[in-house]
Amino acid sequence: MSRLFYDEAMSNAAPPLDGLVALDFTHALAGPYCTMLMATYGGNVVEVEEPEHGDIGRAWGPPFQGSDSAYFVGLNSGKKSLAIDLKTPEGLEHCRALAAIADILIENFRPGACRSGFPIRPDRCAAPHHCSEPMARRCCATCLVRARARVPVTVR
Repeated sequence: MSRLFYDEAMSNAAPPLDGLVALDFTHALAGPYCTMLMATYGGNVVEVEEPEHGDIGRAWGPPFQGSDSAYFVGLNSGKKSLAIDLKTPEGLEHCRALAAIADILIENFRPGACRSGFPIRPDRCAAPHHCSEPMARRCCATCLVRARARVPVTVR
């Protein structure tokens, strides 16, 4: 006789990214999807949003769930949100402090943005794992595997 349901858990092991902190500066689709997977696999993902309007995906609807688009809610489940103004010296200093404690930093700013004032350039990032545009799709799997193994990775 075959069993349809099992009483025991799928696994008693900790999630693969348990204990890792990911700092998320992404928007649109590939980056938020990548960090959604990181949160699903146990990572502590902190999404940094613009304080006045938040993530641009919040308005991509209909449909909406409350004031946020269903798109945004789906791609940001399991994440924490933090509003920081990257255009102020205080905001940039907060970003530097967060990067110093993060295990993973992922961003998909437009090309050149990291060279034009953003405080966390890939070549100087305090986080050991930095994923940058335009490789967010490939970066996701790379970060998940290497972060768990504690192997530094920079994907550009």
